[in-house]
Amino acid sequence: MPVDPAEIVRTLASGHRPAHPHLPGNLATEPIPVIADADAAPVILLADDSPVATALRGDASLALRFDDRPPVPEAPWLGSGWVCGWAEPVDVDDQSELAGVFAAEHPVNDLLGLGDSHRLWRLSVAEVCLEDDSGLIEIDVDHYQSVEPDTWHRIEASLLMDLNVHHPDVLDALLHRIQHHYPAARRLNPLRMDRHGTTIDVFCDDEVKRFLIHHRPGVTRPDQILHSLAGCRCQH
Repeated sequence: MPVDPAEIVRTLASGHRPAHPHLPGNLATEPIPVIADADAAPVILLADDSPVATALRGDASLALRFDDRPPVPEAPWLGSGWVCGWAEPVDVDDQSELAGVFAAEHPVNDLLGLGDSHRLWRLSVAEVCLEDDSGLIEIDVDHYQSVEPDTWHRIEASLLMDLNVHHPDVLDALLHRIQHHYPAARRLNPLRMDRHGTTIDVFCDDEVKRFLIHHRPGVTRPDQILHSLAGCRCQH
């Protein structure tokens, strides 16, 4: 079963990926750090004299683009999440708490100028889309706000490296199981790993097959993945 597009955008916009801001009639500017508040609204840090802050003070709408970065060269691309709306300065009462959350995720020097030369802005979400290889998928805003981000995404590359480098026995066990269905299978290449399963390419004698290996029931943490893979069921 494909991952919910709303979950993909919610994951990309959760705060560990930079945002590319887009303003009406202007080209994209440099990417900026962002966090998401409890309601999945992006919070950005801007210099008061930046072009983005100047445009926002003029009531311009803002679109934030969050690009997926595949963990290995052959991995499928999840797409770009678009979160659009209008931004307003964060209330003084909320600024200190959000600044602490921001610093924990992005300890940037610009936070030292908060309240002086820099300001936090919160985006009121009006439109959400996922842009992938199939085109543009519109997502209901309420649905986007209700889903939880996949916390595995930010450590995905480390999980795949650990599997490849330190656990070849798990890949051997998985290959052996796949060979029961595809005797021509010769080698595996793990491509992506999330809380739903692991995507792999299986190299056979004359073709490459792509599988989604679903986690076994009860797997909720990355440290449980090895046992799940060694005794998995495969869905082609």
